[in-house]
Amino acid sequence: MADFGLIGKSLSHSFSQKYFQEKFLLEGLDHAYHVFDINSLEKLIDIINTHPSLRGLNVTVPYKQEIIKYLNETDEVVKELGAVNTIKIISSGRKPFLKGLNTDVIGFKKSLLPFLLKTKVNKALVLGNRGSAQAVKYVLKKLDIDFTTVTSNIHNAKNSYSTTITYNQLSQQIMGNVQLIVNCTPLGKFPDVESFPPIPYQFIKEGTIAFDLNYNPASTVFLQKAIAQKCLDSNGLEMLYSQAEASWQIWNS
Repeated sequence: MADFGLIGKSLSHSFSQKYFQEKFLLEGLDHAYHVFDINSLEKLIDIINTHPSLRGLNVTVPYKQEIIKYLNETDEVVKELGAVNTIKIISSGRKPFLKGLNTDVIGFKKSLLPFLLKTKVNKALVLGNRGSAQAVKYVLKKLDIDFTTVTSNIHNAKNSYSTTITYNQLSQQIMGNVQLIVNCTPLGKFPDVESFPPIPYQFIKEGTIAFDLNYNPASTVFLQKAIAQKCLDSNGLEMLYSQAEASWQIWNS
């Protein structure tokens, strides 16, 4: 038997726990998946010490970046992104060895590629600049898609790979020149389901891909407004499935 889990804050609605519990049951695996809802990462060591069978962790907001300083090793993707969402725990020695990786990159790329078969994307807007946004930008860079980061506070923005602007700088020309808009903010996510990124939706052109990393609710206000402009749309559920499976492969490698 092995233990796995999720570390984050305010985790009353955990996709990961339900996903892995169902996976273990379906595959006849005597494993457990725990939710560690903590208000400080200082509790990480206690969690590991009190769960000696812990072999892997998923990491979610607000700890994807802060957790790096607690790790023994990170891969090259994490070094470039500065964000971790998966930890492999190796317990062969006297002290557990923690390796940090990022499967958001895998999840976003797998869920985006089918849309790129339908629509040619040269330019994109990335709304938000948190950990998940870094993964999105990493993928877009690798796919040679030019993009602009849009943030509410440009002074606190991590300017990686792209130009960074504020929402009030979005113009009709900018909106009309992009073929992909990715919402990496929590706006519209349960329970704040009435909120949405403040972009000029009326200028989005037909056929633009609107991708929301949020998945609860399935159709956010952002997606509803984009659909009204005859956009192609996707929420973050397929990305979650892909990154969860990537985590499982890492833990078993």
